[in-house]
Amino acid sequence: MIDRPLNPWWMVAAGALGTSVGAGIFAVYSLGVFVAPISADLGWNRSILAACITIFLFSTGLGTVWLGRLISRFGLRKPSALFLAIYVATVAAIALLPAVPLLFYLNFFVMGIAGAAACPMPYAVAICGFFDQRRGLALGIMMLGAGLGAMLSPQLSAYLLNAFGWRTALLLIAAIAAVPILGIIVWLRNPPHTAPGETSAQGAPAQSYLRSREFYLIAGAVAGNSVAAVGIMTSIVPLATDRGISMTEAATMLSVAGAAAFAGRLIVGWLFDKLFAPYVGATVFILAAIGALLIAWGGGGLTSYIGAGLVGTCLGAEADFVSFMVSRYFSTALFSRVVGAMWVAWAWGGGIGTYLAGLSYDWTGSYVNAFIGFVALLILSAVLLLRMPPYFHAHGNAAAH
Repeated sequence: MIDRPLNPWWMVAAGALGTSVGAGIFAVYSLGVFVAPISADLGWNRSILAACITIFLFSTGLGTVWLGRLISRFGLRKPSALFLAIYVATVAAIALLPAVPLLFYLNFFVMGIAGAAACPMPYAVAICGFFDQRRGLALGIMMLGAGLGAMLSPQLSAYLLNAFGWRTALLLIAAIAAVPILGIIVWLRNPPHTAPGETSAQGAPAQSYLRSREFYLIAGAVAGNSVAAVGIMTSIVPLATDRGISMTEAATMLSVAGAAAFAGRLIVGWLFDKLFAPYVGATVFILAAIGALLIAWGGGGLTSYIGAGLVGTCLGAEADFVSFMVSRYFSTALFSRVVGAMWVAWAWGGGIGTYLAGLSYDWTGSYVNAFIGFVALLILSAVLLLRMPPYFHAHGNAAAH
């Protein structure tokens, strides 16, 4: 019954649901609400939970590779549902573990690996397998779930924390995170795979993607953008408050970035269907570089809000960008593996960007030097995209170079 034909837009709905309560939303937008109360209750320095988040980001990269390989071998639903169930268990375990930092580190390591299924990747595999002409739009709609989660999860987390305390609140959040398991089982379908040994448009064996120039151009752009965009986003509030801007205004800048990310996912996804995607991506990266300059040298107010919006748009569009680009340059049979590798670049880049921003502040007492480096990385990422060739797998009305 579960394998009967299904309107593919239900897969988009499953993706929107899954990404709205995904691992990235939890780590970036929910967990921060709990850092202070958990640290105070357990008698810890806050750096312990910061280390947990770093471990999570790095292990998520590994998890996407392993999940991608399992999907290639066993299909979408079983590996994704299993990983997601383990992820839910690790979220709940935060509330149940004794106050032993090593156990928290191990738990967040497993959480990151299993959280690969609580990311866009498994849903993107299905969407790219069943959508062609409207692929960018479908991916953009899927990622609207993540935007909605980013806007609502801090408020929900704060409400649960105040109403029930941090332990019960985390157990409730784990229960909410389990809901997408049903969506995976009922709504996801395995896309039609290409035959083994399929060759690309250039005649290279499908298994040789690690020797593909296009693979490294995309991965380099993803990594550079992630280092910069995540590093900027995690620095906006402290940079602003260090300059005497009120916490309220600084938080509003972050909210503007989140709202821009929400809108950017849909708009950029739609543009991918109409224009050559590397040109769209390069433009978004350059605009983000301008946004970084506005934040670093703006004095608050409208200038900083515009800058935050430009960077937020870039960060929000990256999941659409990764899935769409991989689908146009690599075969369907290899999609999950290549996307998994790209998410390694994204997750590790984000961890590095966060660390570099903090290092800049520790060494110089300012985030400005880090922002200069981030601007350079965004420009370099745009240059890498401009070196991409025409699509290898362009069909329907998808734009080709």
